[in-house]
Amino acid sequence: MSVLQPAGRASHDGVRAGFGAMLAMTLLVVLLQVALIPFIRLSDGIPDIAVALAVAIGLMRGPTAGAVVGFFTGLLVELIAPIGTLGVLALIYMALGAFAGRYCGRPEASGLLAPIGLIVACAGVAQIAYAAVQLLLGAPFSLPDFLGPVLLSQMALTALLAPLVLLLSRRLLKEPRVLEPGASA
Repeated sequence: MSVLQPAGRASHDGVRAGFGAMLAMTLLVVLLQVALIPFIRLSDGIPDIAVALAVAIGLMRGPTAGAVVGFFTGLLVELIAPIGTLGVLALIYMALGAFAGRYCGRPEASGLLAPIGLIVACAGVAQIAYAAVQLLLGAPFSLPDFLGPVLLSQMALTALLAPLVLLLSRRLLKEPRVLEPGASA
């Protein structure tokens, strides 16, 4: 039995540790989003830390990781707190995580202001996309009741909690690097 490890072994251990951290963050955020976050209200808006996690993972690990985490985060939120349209949040979060992943490794992503702005913008897009799906399904919709009480308050609360999610993901995942099939680790 050799004491030396193959050259690729250390990078595989790092990928496994990163996968475990992403899984733990996903489960923690889903539990918080379903159990605790609904009690943090401003008017009718509640913060969306699930989209914050998908965007933060996308910024740290690239489009594929952002899309996968976004999909499973959205799906778990919908399964634990049934909201009537299974899969809609999963697809919205998947698209937003993949979009944010395009900025992985760019100089803007290493700061704090630009990623928080991206998280808040993505939270707004998620809310608008979900409202559009509800409108297509025939749900009653009033633009004044949606803009102020729901959309703007949700974006403001997400902006307050986004730094916590972003800093947690940076702490657990260390430096940004793209995890893509065929990409060098």
